[in-house]
Amino acid sequence: MRLTRIWGLTGGIASGKSTAAAILEELGAAIVDCDRVSRELTQPGQPLLAALARQFGPQILDGAGRLRRRYLGELVFADPQRLEALNELVHPAIWRTTFKEADQAARRWPIVFVVAPLLFEHGAEAAFDGVLVVDISPSLQLERLRQRDKLNLKEAQERISAQMSLEDKASRATVVVENNGSRSHLESQLRAFWEERIAPVYDGCARS
Repeated sequence: MRLTRIWGLTGGIASGKSTAAAILEELGAAIVDCDRVSRELTQPGQPLLAALARQFGPQILDGAGRLRRRYLGELVFADPQRLEALNELVHPAIWRTTFKEADQAARRWPIVFVVAPLLFEHGAEAAFDGVLVVDISPSLQLERLRQRDKLNLKEAQERISAQMSLEDKASRATVVVENNGSRSHLESQLRAFWEERIAPVYDGCARS
């Protein structure tokens, strides 16, 4: 059997990717999170943050030089051209660092999951041995996003519409789990997936 080492984990905004990643980590996977990488690359003093300030203006920084993420989000999600400029600036750097970390993790762990919200949007699926999509109903996605990020309806809809639809993501996935219920419901699906697709590989690596 071909060794499956690095999987992608994706879904829509507020679909439950972080929860799924936490469960997979509990089961024994290594996790590399693109959102964490993004936060680290945009800390004060980082070249990427300086590039963002040059592109979008110093007003995206607070008094301590930290990125005002909510303000930047309001700026770009209301303007497709600004959103495209943001993506062209930040995503190459994020992917380079993410793949470097995934390769390093693969030397120590039999199974690695890369949490990448825009995996399909960037055509990155070929880089992975499989892609797991966390699916959720559109109405629940909208509700969770508004509650999580304290957004009004228009702001939430703009963020959702900026991504590929969940239906399209699910159609391109290797495996789909749905997150319309409780955490335990999601966990039961991930455990079944793990036992069927991951455990045989993981156990084989552990014995080698």
